[in-house]
Amino acid sequence: MSSLVSCVIPTYKRSDTLGRALDSILSQTYKNLEVLVVDDNEIGSQESLEVKGIIDSYTDQRVKLVTQPKHINGAEARNAGIRAAKGEFVAFLDDDDEWHPQKVESQLAYLNENPNYKGCSVLYNEYKDDVLVHSCPPYTADNLFQKIFRREVAVFTSTVLLNRQCLIDSGMFDINLKRHQDLQMLLRFTKKYEMGVIPEYLVKLHLDSDLNRPNAGAIVKVKENFFNSVLDLYNECSKKDKRLIKSAHCYEVMFAAIKQKRFAMVLSYFLKAGFSLSGFNLLAKRFRDRKYIAK
Repeated sequence: MSSLVSCVIPTYKRSDTLGRALDSILSQTYKNLEVLVVDDNEIGSQESLEVKGIIDSYTDQRVKLVTQPKHINGAEARNAGIRAAKGEFVAFLDDDDEWHPQKVESQLAYLNENPNYKGCSVLYNEYKDDVLVHSCPPYTADNLFQKIFRREVAVFTSTVLLNRQCLIDSGMFDINLKRHQDLQMLLRFTKKYEMGVIPEYLVKLHLDSDLNRPNAGAIVKVKENFFNSVLDLYNECSKKDKRLIKSAHCYEVMFAAIKQKRFAMVLSYFLKAGFSLSGFNLLAKRFRDRKYIAK
């Protein structure tokens, strides 16, 4: 367990929480780290100047600022971090989230004990105003590709640690996607490599920011772009899995439409989801999972 781990933080208009994310990495019990903060703000903007000021305030030589020739999106920011990384492994952290101190050490130990895995994920808790509101229900690594595609489990970039070369070989992040780029990357990674799961809550996600949360109409476009990006993977699935995948993503549009009281859209996507007992069972599970809080 002497491998260098490159920790990538893409940051965009959240300089108020960036320091908290950085501190959670520097507090890791595993110390052989480099921290790559990728500035995803417009060049010369006030937000960009604030990011530089925060980085300059750290004396820890492991903290490095990665600048880009122009702002594109979070997918390209993460790719820039991967390209700049020198570590054997790469881990990601969103600029408004936190890791528990043992996260990296636990993941490296797990991969050392399970060399067939090229990456692993951990569980997470979600907080609103520092109050625990939801926990990721425990899940296993078996059939993880299909579980992710069917939205049966939630794996986020902040929860994973991946072999860098395998991440590059699987294609990294699709820069044409403004959302679901984490889902796209994870599908391509788990299609090609095995990824394990540690049943420990080692990531703290914060739900306080409403930045870039799309409305129902925008989610429709998000889904179209996402399926265009992973169409080859979708076409390789069985007919049964295709139905479950389609239903799961239609239900997500329905949820957003219900919140906005766009009932015509709700009906439209309910019909698109199709009538499937397996699909409804997955939907019921997702409703139960939304209320889950780990004890």
